[in-house]
Amino acid sequence: MDHFKSAKTQTRRRLGFHYFFDQERFSREDALLWSNTLSQINAGWVVFKNPPSRAIPEEFISPFIQKKINVIIDFNQQISHPLDENLLALLLQIYGKWGVRYANLFHAPNAIHSWGENNWSQTDIVETFTEKFKWFAGEAINNGISPILSPLDNSGEYWPKAFLANVLKQLKQTSDPSILTGLILSINGLDMPSFFGKNERIGNNHHGNETSTHQENNVIFLGETLQQFSDFTKSILGEQSPIIIFNMRIPPKSNASKGDNLSYTNSDYQVFVNVLANKNIWAGKDQTASYAPIPDNVISCNAFVLSAKPSSNHSNCKWFHETGELVPAAKTAFPDFVSQKQLAIGKTSRKYVPSSADPKYRYDRYILLSREISAHAETLFKELHAYIEKYKPRIGFSVREASKSAHVLAIEPMGSTMLEKRIRSFEPHNIVEVLPQNDICRIYEREL
Repeated sequence: MDHFKSAKTQTRRRLGFHYFFDQERFSREDALLWSNTLSQINAGWVVFKNPPSRAIPEEFISPFIQKKINVIIDFNQQISHPLDENLLALLLQIYGKWGVRYANLFHAPNAIHSWGENNWSQTDIVETFTEKFKWFAGEAINNGISPILSPLDNSGEYWPKAFLANVLKQLKQTSDPSILTGLILSINGLDMPSFFGKNERIGNNHHGNETSTHQENNVIFLGETLQQFSDFTKSILGEQSPIIIFNMRIPPKSNASKGDNLSYTNSDYQVFVNVLANKNIWAGKDQTASYAPIPDNVISCNAFVLSAKPSSNHSNCKWFHETGELVPAAKTAFPDFVSQKQLAIGKTSRKYVPSSADPKYRYDRYILLSREISAHAETLFKELHAYIEKYKPRIGFSVREASKSAHVLAIEPMGSTMLEKRIRSFEPHNIVEVLPQNDICRIYEREL
């Protein structure tokens, strides 16, 4: 399964985001908000942290895939624990059927905190990690999903360059050829230059520990570091592999406080987006040097984080508010961006004239229910909860009352046209929409 040729077509949509870390944000409304938002800024990727022991709902994932946004499922398993192979195999099968094409299993397998002190000192961590990854990669490929080799901790106790070299050598020697062909490499965007920076030996144990002292601006050295990473891995594997960046953070201002939306400057966001697109961005006070281009085999760079609650420790890294509005400093990167909330307000203002401005309308909005579905009213109200909360419509069975409303949403059983025929006479003065009982979710695609 050779993904490299198709991966080259993704380079203009490298930008991606780590989604909220709170796992309750998997509703249909959230999916429509964020898939439309990411599509508008031409983002091509999104990383979802998989909840424990279950799949993210298909109705949440589908809108992203329909918008041609690549979904990465991050299982974020604890490497020191045995894998639940039955559960993981089932989840990979489900996600593969839904159109997911990328998945990651672990994070930071070169760091003590991922293993615990006992496992770290008693285990051949390279071999253990490699064997677990090989099983995962085989299952993923069987379901049409590209396995991502786990991102390392660039400050991990096992020097990341040495750890990756040993893993790649083992994979090359012991893996099925399909794993090497379908392999996606990854790198941790946090303190990325440390992967190849100056290092000082701090011990002579069997893990070859080294600690990085090289701290540089991630964005300035992004192209250079990634080219070096690409060349290094090619020297072991014999060919270039696609690369995905996780956890990319623009270095915040030193005086940034928790919850500070302006912890990045306007230029930080703009430079980051332009560098990913290989636009000619000049560096230095004299503007004489340009940033190195991003290698073609880097297919995705996922910024941390899309959004976060104001009280979250990640709030000063967010690009968007929870409502889908860009944080002020990010607006220079997307000057033409219009939030879904603003678009909805614009559509609403064009669709109908409020009753206070037009005396012929007694009500603003009216949900007209067919009497044939009255027994299912409670279920319908739950499905329409977000719509009702937003617009506070009048609800009833009266065609006469509905005719006095500026905007009518009519719901009747699938296949029935009786109600539709009666209310079509309202037009063209009223805005009329008719939905079948079992397709209520369509209203959110237009309204929320």
